[in-house]
Amino acid sequence: MHCTGYYGECRRRQHRTQTQPDGDSIVTKQDLTVAEPKTGETAEIEVPTLTDENKYVAQVGEIKYTSVKAAIEAAVNGQTVELLRSVTVDEPIMVKHSITIDGNGNSITRSTDGIILNVVYADGTNVTVQDLTLAGNNGGGLLQWTMEGSYKENDSPSTTPKLTVKNCTFSSDDGQKTGAGIGLWGHTSGDWFNAAKSEVVIDGCTFDTLSVGIYYNEEAPLLNLKSTVTNNIFKNLSWTGLASIPANAEIAYNRFEQTCNGAIQYLFNAAQTQTNTYIHDNVIDSKTGIQFMPYHLNEGNQNGGKPTVFVTADMLPRIEKNVRNVDTDLVVLVAYRSATDETFKLAEGVSIDLTKNYTQGVAPTIDVEVQAGAGAPSVDEASAGTRITVTVKPDAGYELDELTVTDAKNKDLKVTKRSETTYTFHMADSKVTVEASFKLIETEPENPFTDISKSDYFYDAVLWAVDKGITSGTSANTFSPDASCTRAQMVTFLWRANASPVVNYAMDFTDVAADAYYAEAVRLAVSEGVTAGTGDKAFSPDADCTRAQIVTFMYRDAR
Repeated sequence: MHCTGYYGECRRRQHRTQTQPDGDSIVTKQDLTVAEPKTGETAEIEVPTLTDENKYVAQVGEIKYTSVKAAIEAAVNGQTVELLRSVTVDEPIMVKHSITIDGNGNSITRSTDGIILNVVYADGTNVTVQDLTLAGNNGGGLLQWTMEGSYKENDSPSTTPKLTVKNCTFSSDDGQKTGAGIGLWGHTSGDWFNAAKSEVVIDGCTFDTLSVGIYYNEEAPLLNLKSTVTNNIFKNLSWTGLASIPANAEIAYNRFEQTCNGAIQYLFNAAQTQTNTYIHDNVIDSKTGIQFMPYHLNEGNQNGGKPTVFVTADMLPRIEKNVRNVDTDLVVLVAYRSATDETFKLAEGVSIDLTKNYTQGVAPTIDVEVQAGAGAPSVDEASAGTRITVTVKPDAGYELDELTVTDAKNKDLKVTKRSETTYTFHMADSKVTVEASFKLIETEPENPFTDISKSDYFYDAVLWAVDKGITSGTSANTFSPDASCTRAQMVTFLWRANASPVVNYAMDFTDVAADAYYAEAVRLAVSEGVTAGTGDKAFSPDADCTRAQIVTFMYRDAR
């Protein structure tokens, strides 16, 4: 290299990629300095070539290696592979032992599309990846957690396999928002709902300029994967931060920035009948917050061909203490995606509680003020003993359920109610935390009927049926509780309770006109096996429905 100087030192930083035989490509960075060359003088600087020492890229104990792959393959259980410098690789690196991979702040870049690290786990596997940057492009994840075939369906291992990823960075290598950072897989693609147990901890990482940060792979989902995703940063993502079925996860203290299209995409499926997922204390400022969506039906994923998943309370994750600083919904329900997907509905009596989150336009807010004279300290500066007034401002339709104030030691402070919207407490000698939970205001339903009263045992049931659109009574102001119920009326009640679906089923009853108000209800009841009619191509719509027939219809409909 020639350096022509003018004033002071002449500095050049050299970035050189050198490929060594049977080794990884090494990115070298060297500061080369010539002291004070005179104007017009040319200095000769020799750039060092690889020496026996600086050709090594990784180390295990006292032994050094010229490729990361060789070092990882040589490491045995309990050992640490340390990266000595940043490298570029052109093929995936398999990790099959319980080792630690310490990047020491270096990076591994994939020169072609594909996996960089593929951690293959079985009973007892324990792998840690830390302080490492992975750059490349792979839809299934630059780092993949992939099950060994022999471990498939193992739900009672002697030691649950575990992957820990901490203080790492994942990004595409070309600046395009494509590929996934981490992919969590079953055995192979199409391995639907594997029951094998495993655990993944992802902490303190950054996911930048990708399609998705963490992909709970929907082509090989894991029913018994326990995952802890904490203290991570998600930014510049074209899809979402976390995607698919994080069914047993703690997702907490993460930041989903506004440059992300979405934060969490949570898929429901009939095979996942319960969840232990807790989503809390995240800052969710992405364009879309949390999406609840149905899972695919189209690839034999053992959903039993059911077109609708009824989401029970056990299937819903807890969502609490999240902050959303943008004026759009925290949770969005996408009930239907395409003709090959199932749909989902919330089961009867199930609702999504978002009242313990702090968002704009969705959940209630808390306004804290200091009531004192001019020049009084703010809440942040209030001295011990200062009386603090909390003004509660619930959204329309909500009321305060519980208000708590705790000090730095998590000790409850006494709160005094001053009015329906104001409460006071006396400042502790430490930072205090004010938390409120809200509930929907319960209103007494209006009774339009003159022939039923609150003392009737069926009063609540009648108003419920009217509210759900199951019946509107026998006139504008009568319900006729003692009148008998016909077979046509009974199947109509069931049809309306099932959201009045349109059924493609041919009937051959001679006594059910195509334009009868109950025709579609009869069609549903027959197609679902609730009734087969009364014989000889008759349904007998005007015949009384006996108590025995009513409970039988209800039993068959509930199956």
